[in-house]
Amino acid sequence: MVTTRSMDHGQAEQPNAEKSASAGSKREARQEAPEEPPTKQRKRSKDESENKHNANKSDDEEVKRDPPEKVKQSPNCLELGMVYFYARPRVEEDDPQGVEDMARSFILLRPIEDFDKPLSDDGKARLCIVPKKTFPATGKERWISFVSKGNEAYAKITGDELGAREYETKTRGTRHVPAAMLVGAGAYALSKANKGSNLAYVLSQPKELGELQIDLGLKSRGYFSISTRNPVYPAPKNAGLPEGPKYPQEVMDDFQSLRWIPTQPRHLDYDNTQFLMIGHSSGLEAAFVDKNTKGKKEVEFREELFEGEEELPDDAGEDEIAESLAQVEQYVGKLPKVETSF
Repeated sequence: MVTTRSMDHGQAEQPNAEKSASAGSKREARQEAPEEPPTKQRKRSKDESENKHNANKSDDEEVKRDPPEKVKQSPNCLELGMVYFYARPRVEEDDPQGVEDMARSFILLRPIEDFDKPLSDDGKARLCIVPKKTFPATGKERWISFVSKGNEAYAKITGDELGAREYETKTRGTRHVPAAMLVGAGAYALSKANKGSNLAYVLSQPKELGELQIDLGLKSRGYFSISTRNPVYPAPKNAGLPEGPKYPQEVMDDFQSLRWIPTQPRHLDYDNTQFLMIGHSSGLEAAFVDKNTKGKKEVEFREELFEGEEELPDDAGEDEIAESLAQVEQYVGKLPKVETSF
Protein backbone atom coordinates (compact mmCIF):
# COMPACT_ATOMS: atom_id res chain seq x y z
CA MET A 1 0.00 0.00 0.00
CA VAL A 2 2.85 2.29 0.69
CA THR A 3 4.23 1.68 -2.79
CA THR A 4 0.84 2.30 -4.35
CA ARG A 5 0.39 5.68 -2.60
CA SER A 6 3.84 6.73 -3.76
CA MET A 7 3.06 5.85 -7.36
CA ASP A 8 -0.31 7.62 -7.21
CA HIS A 9 1.33 10.77 -5.84
CA GLY A 10 3.93 10.77 -8.63
CA GLN A 11 1.21 10.38 -11.24
CA ALA A 12 -0.79 13.21 -9.67
CA GLU A 13 2.15 15.64 -9.88
CA GLN A 14 2.71 15.11 -13.60
CA PRO A 15 -0.28 17.18 -14.81
CA ASN A 16 0.74 20.08 -12.49
CA ALA A 17 4.19 20.13 -14.03
CA GLU A 18 2.66 20.27 -17.48
CA LYS A 19 0.46 23.21 -16.41
CA SER A 20 3.49 25.09 -15.03
CA ALA A 21 5.38 24.57 -18.25
CA SER A 22 2.38 25.76 -20.21
CA ALA A 23 2.00 28.93 -18.06
CA GLY A 24 5.68 29.69 -18.44
CA SER A 25 5.38 29.39 -22.20
CA LYS A 26 2.47 31.83 -22.22
CA ARG A 27 4.40 34.38 -20.17
CA GLU A 28 7.33 34.11 -22.55
CA ALA A 29 4.96 34.52 -25.46
CA ARG A 30 3.54 37.71 -23.96
CA GLN A 31 6.98 39.10 -23.26
CA GLU A 32 8.20 38.36 -26.77
CA ALA A 33 5.61 40.56 -28.53
CA PRO A 34 6.16 41.04 -32.23
CA GLU A 35 8.07 44.18 -33.25
CA GLU A 36 6.13 47.13 -34.73
CA PRO A 37 6.59 47.85 -38.38
CA PRO A 38 9.20 50.56 -39.12
CA THR A 39 6.52 52.98 -40.36
CA LYS A 40 4.67 52.84 -37.02
CA GLN A 41 7.91 53.29 -35.09
CA ARG A 42 8.77 56.41 -37.13
CA LYS A 43 5.25 57.84 -36.60
CA ARG A 44 5.38 57.29 -32.84
CA SER A 45 8.84 58.87 -32.59
CA LYS A 46 7.61 61.89 -34.57
CA ASP A 47 4.57 62.33 -32.30
CA GLU A 48 6.69 62.16 -29.16
CA SER A 49 9.08 64.76 -30.61
CA GLU A 50 6.18 67.11 -31.46
CA ASN A 51 4.70 66.76 -27.97
CA LYS A 52 8.04 67.60 -26.40
CA HIS A 53 8.43 70.61 -28.72
CA ASN A 54 4.95 71.88 -27.85
CA ALA A 55 5.66 71.50 -24.13
CA ASN A 56 8.85 73.53 -24.44
CA LYS A 57 7.00 76.12 -26.53
CA SER A 58 4.34 76.49 -23.83
CA ASP A 59 7.04 77.03 -21.21
CA ASP A 60 8.68 79.70 -23.38
CA GLU A 61 5.35 81.45 -23.96
CA GLU A 62 4.69 81.48 -20.23
CA VAL A 63 8.08 83.05 -19.56
CA LYS A 64 7.65 85.64 -22.34
CA ARG A 65 4.07 86.49 -21.37
CA ASP A 66 3.51 90.25 -21.27
CA PRO A 67 3.12 91.78 -17.79
CA PRO A 68 -0.41 92.81 -16.77
CA GLU A 69 -1.44 96.11 -18.29
CA LYS A 70 -1.18 99.06 -15.92
CA VAL A 71 -4.23 101.09 -15.06
CA LYS A 72 -4.67 103.85 -17.61
CA GLN A 73 -4.65 107.33 -16.15
CA SER A 74 -7.40 109.73 -17.11
CA PRO A 75 -6.20 112.65 -19.28
CA ASN A 76 -7.88 115.00 -16.81
CA CYS A 77 -5.89 113.63 -13.88
CA LEU A 78 -3.13 115.95 -12.67
CA GLU A 79 -1.82 113.90 -9.73
CA LEU A 80 -2.49 110.63 -7.91
CA GLY A 81 -1.47 109.56 -4.44
CA MET A 82 -2.43 108.53 -0.94
CA VAL A 83 -4.40 110.87 1.30
CA TYR A 84 -4.58 110.86 5.11
CA PHE A 85 -7.19 112.74 7.13
CA TYR A 86 -6.20 113.77 10.66
CA ALA A 87 -7.92 115.57 13.52
CA ARG A 88 -6.07 117.01 16.51
CA PRO A 89 -7.81 117.06 19.91
CA ARG A 90 -7.98 120.24 21.95
CA VAL A 91 -5.16 121.18 24.31
CA GLU A 92 -5.03 118.85 27.32
CA GLU A 93 -7.73 116.61 25.78
CA ASP A 94 -6.18 113.15 26.06
CA ASP A 95 -9.40 111.16 25.69
CA PRO A 96 -11.48 112.70 22.88
CA GLN A 97 -14.93 111.22 22.43
CA GLY A 98 -16.16 113.08 19.36
CA VAL A 99 -15.90 116.01 17.01
CA GLU A 100 -16.64 118.48 19.80
CA ASP A 101 -13.30 117.52 21.40
CA MET A 102 -11.31 118.34 18.24
CA ALA A 103 -9.50 121.61 17.56
CA ARG A 104 -8.58 121.42 13.87
CA SER A 105 -8.18 119.00 11.00
CA PHE A 106 -5.40 118.15 8.54
CA ILE A 107 -5.07 116.67 5.08
CA LEU A 108 -1.80 114.92 4.29
CA LEU A 109 -1.17 114.34 0.57
CA ARG A 110 1.43 111.82 -0.50
CA PRO A 111 1.93 111.89 -4.31
CA ILE A 112 2.59 108.49 -5.90
CA GLU A 113 3.91 107.93 -9.42
CA ASP A 114 3.92 104.11 -9.34
CA PHE A 115 1.49 102.30 -7.04
CA ASP A 116 3.28 98.98 -7.64
CA LYS A 117 6.42 100.18 -5.86
CA PRO A 118 6.75 100.34 -2.05
CA LEU A 119 6.40 103.77 -0.48
CA SER A 120 9.41 105.41 1.14
CA ASP A 121 9.10 107.30 4.42
CA ASP A 122 11.53 109.81 2.94
CA GLY A 123 9.26 110.44 -0.03
CA LYS A 124 7.60 113.77 -0.74
CA ALA A 125 4.47 114.73 1.18
CA ARG A 126 2.37 117.84 1.79
CA LEU A 127 0.57 118.82 4.97
CA CYS A 128 -2.51 121.02 4.60
CA ILE A 129 -4.25 122.60 7.58
CA VAL A 130 -8.02 122.95 7.71
CA PRO A 131 -8.67 125.59 10.39
CA LYS A 132 -12.21 124.34 10.87
CA LYS A 133 -12.59 121.17 12.90
CA THR A 134 -14.59 119.53 10.10
CA PHE A 135 -14.02 118.96 6.40
CA PRO A 136 -16.46 120.72 4.04
CA ALA A 137 -19.22 118.29 3.13
CA THR A 138 -21.76 120.40 1.21
CA GLY A 139 -21.69 123.28 -1.25
CA LYS A 140 -22.49 125.69 1.57
CA GLU A 141 -19.36 124.74 3.47
CA ARG A 142 -16.37 126.54 1.97
CA TRP A 143 -13.21 126.54 4.01
CA ILE A 144 -10.07 128.52 3.22
CA SER A 145 -7.21 126.19 4.09
CA PHE A 146 -3.46 126.46 3.61
CA VAL A 147 -0.32 124.42 3.04
CA SER A 148 1.76 124.10 6.19
CA LYS A 149 4.53 121.98 4.65
CA GLY A 150 4.63 121.84 0.87
CA ASN A 151 7.59 119.61 0.14
CA GLU A 152 8.68 117.63 3.18
CA ALA A 153 9.53 114.00 3.90
CA TYR A 154 6.54 111.94 4.97
CA ALA A 155 8.29 110.67 8.12
CA LYS A 156 9.25 114.19 9.19
CA ILE A 157 5.71 115.50 8.80
CA THR A 158 4.09 112.66 10.73
CA GLY A 159 6.73 112.88 13.45
CA ASP A 160 7.27 116.61 13.88
CA GLU A 161 4.13 118.28 12.62
CA LEU A 162 1.45 115.80 13.67
CA GLY A 163 3.05 114.48 16.85
CA ALA A 164 2.32 115.56 20.42
CA ARG A 165 4.13 118.57 21.82
CA GLU A 166 4.26 120.87 24.83
CA TYR A 167 4.60 124.61 25.27
CA GLU A 168 5.02 126.97 28.20
CA THR A 169 2.60 129.69 29.34
CA LYS A 170 3.06 132.37 31.99
CA THR A 171 -0.24 131.69 33.73
CA ARG A 172 -0.85 127.95 33.32
CA GLY A 173 2.66 126.60 33.05
CA THR A 174 3.32 123.68 30.71
CA ARG A 175 0.50 122.85 28.31
CA HIS A 176 0.15 119.57 26.45
CA VAL A 177 -0.98 119.40 22.81
CA PRO A 178 -2.11 115.86 21.90
CA ALA A 179 -0.92 114.17 18.74
CA ALA A 180 -3.18 114.43 15.71
CA MET A 181 -5.30 111.30 15.27
CA LEU A 182 -5.62 109.50 11.95
CA VAL A 183 -9.33 109.24 11.16
CA GLY A 184 -9.22 108.09 7.54
CA ALA A 185 -6.89 107.15 4.68
CA GLY A 186 -7.25 106.26 1.04
CA ALA A 187 -6.34 107.19 -2.53
CA TYR A 188 -6.83 110.60 -4.10
CA ALA A 189 -6.74 112.24 -7.50
CA LEU A 190 -6.29 115.93 -8.22
CA SER A 191 -8.04 116.47 -11.54
CA LYS A 192 -9.19 119.11 -13.97
CA ALA A 193 -12.96 119.53 -14.07
CA ASN A 194 -15.17 122.02 -15.89
CA LYS A 195 -12.63 124.88 -15.89
CA GLY A 196 -11.77 124.08 -12.28
CA SER A 197 -9.97 121.46 -10.20
CA ASN A 198 -11.27 118.88 -7.77
CA LEU A 199 -9.71 116.65 -5.17
CA ALA A 200 -11.49 113.29 -5.24
CA TYR A 201 -10.81 110.54 -2.71
CA VAL A 202 -11.86 106.98 -1.90
CA LEU A 203 -11.16 105.72 1.61
CA SER A 204 -9.48 102.36 2.19
CA GLN A 205 -9.50 102.76 5.99
CA PRO A 206 -11.71 102.51 7.93
CA LYS A 207 -13.77 99.95 6.05
CA GLU A 208 -16.93 101.38 7.58
CA LEU A 209 -17.27 104.98 8.70
CA GLY A 210 -17.85 105.55 12.38
CA GLU A 211 -19.66 108.38 14.09
CA LEU A 212 -16.54 110.54 14.28
CA GLN A 213 -15.72 110.24 10.57
CA ILE A 214 -19.26 111.12 9.61
CA ASP A 215 -19.38 114.08 11.98
CA LEU A 216 -16.07 115.33 10.58
CA GLY A 217 -17.63 115.36 7.10
CA LEU A 218 -15.79 112.39 5.60
CA LYS A 219 -17.43 110.02 3.13
CA SER A 220 -16.42 106.63 1.78
CA ARG A 221 -16.11 108.40 -1.58
CA GLY A 222 -15.99 112.16 -1.72
CA TYR A 223 -14.51 115.18 -3.43
CA PHE A 224 -13.83 118.87 -2.96
CA SER A 225 -13.64 121.67 -5.49
CA ILE A 226 -10.29 123.33 -4.89
CA SER A 227 -9.03 126.75 -6.01
CA THR A 228 -5.74 128.53 -5.26
CA ARG A 229 -5.77 132.13 -3.97
CA ASN A 230 -3.67 134.80 -5.64
CA PRO A 231 -1.41 136.21 -2.88
CA VAL A 232 -1.22 139.59 -4.62
CA TYR A 233 -4.75 140.44 -3.47
CA PRO A 234 -5.72 140.95 0.19
CA ALA A 235 -6.87 137.81 1.97
CA PRO A 236 -10.52 137.38 2.90
CA LYS A 237 -11.50 138.54 6.38
CA ASN A 238 -10.00 136.44 9.19
CA ALA A 239 -8.18 134.25 6.67
CA GLY A 240 -4.86 136.03 6.29
CA LEU A 241 -1.48 134.50 7.12
CA PRO A 242 1.52 136.35 8.59
CA GLU A 243 3.52 135.46 5.49
CA GLY A 244 2.46 134.51 1.98
CA PRO A 245 3.84 131.80 -0.30
CA LYS A 246 7.13 132.44 -2.07
CA TYR A 247 6.09 131.55 -5.60
CA PRO A 248 8.55 131.72 -8.50
CA GLN A 249 7.50 133.84 -11.46
CA GLU A 250 6.32 130.82 -13.46
CA VAL A 251 3.72 130.06 -10.78
CA MET A 252 2.69 133.71 -10.48
CA ASP A 253 2.08 133.68 -14.23
CA ASP A 254 -0.64 131.09 -13.68
CA PHE A 255 -2.82 133.68 -11.96
CA GLN A 256 -2.67 136.42 -14.59
CA SER A 257 -4.99 138.97 -12.94
CA LEU A 258 -7.40 136.51 -11.31
CA ARG A 259 -7.93 136.20 -7.56
CA TRP A 260 -8.74 132.48 -7.73
CA ILE A 261 -7.56 129.86 -10.21
CA PRO A 262 -7.94 126.06 -10.47
CA THR A 263 -5.38 124.42 -8.18
CA GLN A 264 -2.39 122.77 -9.83
CA PRO A 265 -0.15 120.25 -8.01
CA ARG A 266 2.79 122.65 -8.10
CA HIS A 267 0.80 125.29 -6.21
CA LEU A 268 0.70 122.91 -3.24
CA ASP A 269 4.49 122.53 -3.20
CA TYR A 270 4.92 125.90 -1.47
CA ASP A 271 4.38 126.66 2.20
CA ASN A 272 1.54 129.10 2.98
CA THR A 273 -0.31 128.49 -0.26
CA GLN A 274 -3.96 129.26 0.48
CA PHE A 275 -6.73 127.38 -1.27
CA LEU A 276 -10.49 127.26 -1.05
CA MET A 277 -12.15 123.91 -0.46
CA ILE A 278 -15.83 123.55 -1.32
CA GLY A 279 -17.64 120.43 -0.20
CA HIS A 280 -20.21 118.64 -2.33
CA SER A 281 -23.10 116.29 -1.78
CA SER A 282 -25.04 116.57 -5.04
CA GLY A 283 -23.76 114.38 -7.85
CA LEU A 284 -22.15 111.80 -5.59
CA GLU A 285 -25.31 109.71 -5.45
CA ALA A 286 -25.39 109.57 -9.22
CA ALA A 287 -21.74 108.54 -9.39
CA PHE A 288 -21.66 106.05 -6.53
CA VAL A 289 -24.12 104.96 -3.88
CA ASP A 290 -22.67 105.45 -0.42
CA LYS A 291 -23.48 102.68 2.05
CA ASN A 292 -23.42 105.05 5.00
CA THR A 293 -26.88 106.44 5.53
CA LYS A 294 -26.31 108.10 8.86
CA GLY A 295 -26.33 111.90 8.64
CA LYS A 296 -23.61 114.28 9.72
CA LYS A 297 -24.17 116.34 12.83
CA GLU A 298 -24.98 119.94 12.12
CA VAL A 299 -21.99 122.10 13.03
CA GLU A 300 -22.60 125.81 13.33
CA PHE A 301 -20.82 127.92 10.76
CA ARG A 302 -21.38 131.23 9.05
CA GLU A 303 -21.06 131.43 5.31
CA GLU A 304 -19.25 134.61 4.39
CA LEU A 305 -19.04 135.99 0.89
CA PHE A 306 -15.67 137.43 -0.06
CA GLU A 307 -14.23 139.59 -2.79
CA GLY A 308 -13.48 137.74 -6.00
CA GLU A 309 -15.87 134.89 -5.30
CA GLU A 310 -17.49 135.38 -8.70
CA GLU A 311 -14.20 134.23 -10.24
CA LEU A 312 -14.41 130.78 -8.68
CA PRO A 313 -14.56 127.99 -11.30
CA ASP A 314 -17.87 126.29 -11.96
CA ASP A 315 -18.68 123.04 -10.21
CA ALA A 316 -17.84 119.73 -11.84
CA GLY A 317 -20.58 117.78 -13.57
CA GLU A 318 -21.76 114.31 -12.62
CA ASP A 319 -19.76 112.67 -15.42
CA GLU A 320 -16.56 114.36 -14.28
CA ILE A 321 -17.20 113.37 -10.68
CA ALA A 322 -17.79 109.76 -11.67
CA GLU A 323 -14.63 109.73 -13.80
CA SER A 324 -12.49 111.09 -10.95
CA LEU A 325 -13.86 108.66 -8.38
CA ALA A 326 -13.58 105.68 -10.71
CA GLN A 327 -9.98 106.64 -11.43
CA VAL A 328 -9.15 106.71 -7.72
CA GLU A 329 -11.00 103.50 -6.90
CA GLN A 330 -8.67 101.46 -9.10
CA TYR A 331 -5.72 102.19 -6.80
CA VAL A 332 -7.31 101.59 -3.39
CA GLY A 333 -6.31 97.92 -3.33
CA LYS A 334 -2.65 98.83 -3.90
CA LEU A 335 -2.36 101.05 -0.81
CA PRO A 336 -0.47 99.95 2.31
CA LYS A 337 -2.69 99.21 5.29
CA VAL A 338 -2.81 101.76 8.09
CA GLU A 339 -4.51 101.77 11.46
CA THR A 340 -6.93 104.60 12.16
CA SER A 341 -7.43 105.96 15.67
CA PHE A 342 -11.22 105.60 15.54
